[in-house]
Amino acid sequence: MTPTPDQILLLRACLLSGGEAAAAWKTWRERINFDDIDAASYRLVPLLYKNLRRENIEDELLGRLKGIYRHTWSRNQLLFHEAGRVLKAMNDAGISVLVLKGATLAGSFYLDAGLRPMNDFDFMVPLAGVSRAVAVMEQSGWHCAESVSPARLVECSHAGKWTNSNGQQMDMHWHLLPEGRQLGLDDDVWTRAVTMEIGGGKFSGMNATDLLWHVCAHGAIGDEIPAIRWVADAWTILQGRREKIDWQQFVLAVQHRQLTLAAGRALVFLREEFNAPVPAQIIAELRGTPPAWLERWADRIKSRPPGLLGALPLHLVNYLRLTRHDNLWRRLTGAPAFFQRVWGVPTMGGLPVYVAKKAADRLALSKR
Repeated sequence: MTPTPDQILLLRACLLSGGEAAAAWKTWRERINFDDIDAASYRLVPLLYKNLRRENIEDELLGRLKGIYRHTWSRNQLLFHEAGRVLKAMNDAGISVLVLKGATLAGSFYLDAGLRPMNDFDFMVPLAGVSRAVAVMEQSGWHCAESVSPARLVECSHAGKWTNSNGQQMDMHWHLLPEGRQLGLDDDVWTRAVTMEIGGGKFSGMNATDLLWHVCAHGAIGDEIPAIRWVADAWTILQGRREKIDWQQFVLAVQHRQLTLAAGRALVFLREEFNAPVPAQIIAELRGTPPAWLERWADRIKSRPPGLLGALPLHLVNYLRLTRHDNLWRRLTGAPAFFQRVWGVPTMGGLPVYVAKKAADRLALSKR
């Protein structure tokens, strides 16, 4: 999602330096009461605190910001510790793991566990190893928090949520994206993985180029809490010195996954709003890639806030993309389990009741 003008000001205060950061912070403080900060902006607070300190910008809020940063650091350290135990158990069982998203960013790019709030820890296992990985999760004290069984979950989703007795959450993927379960689609990401450290152990994580396009694609998704931190994530990757971005690899990856619209829009925003080092020819190449009709439809839905139908259009287009290589019979028979899972309906029999109730609620809301 594209940030609002106020959110762009906050992002500038978080990411830029010198007079630009100071001016953005001053304007944001004049316009926004910190007690009324939106949830998406709140996730940027640890990064804001560090940048204000680095730029020697004094403010009466610094004490509160520091407390939020320290709380984030503590939570992340506990999550990394528990995740490290699970990943080690996976390796001991002969199951390959690939660390994704926030964990890779916090560990290898932000270089400070307190700068990148994480509600969960994402990792991926090979599709062929899912059943063994589920057993390892259960043996490690983690339980599936989905409304369908793990076996059924593999057929109707790209990932699943697991929780432990401490209320922590891990998302185990067998496909990188919710709309892509084609066999071998993610082989390129596995091949380009780099080594990183989590909880005292060394594991495989996404390389900078793959992480960048994944962040851009994830940022295109509309949600109740817009994922504006994708801007900070992408900026941090682009400013990093650990790895250079392979821009041709970036283009091929998003073309292969039909994500050129989302990726192109994200790169334009980063270049125009933050002067990010994005080559103009790469943007031109993405704009010159003809999008498939399903990509165009998906992008239109994902780039807008939920409307009267709620998340239904997004779920529907994700299901169509997820199953675009399946035959009609498999699509029809797989749809009930998919919607049971995304809506969190406990039983398949309860699905019609849930659909009827949601329709009635939406209808009543539209008449107000």
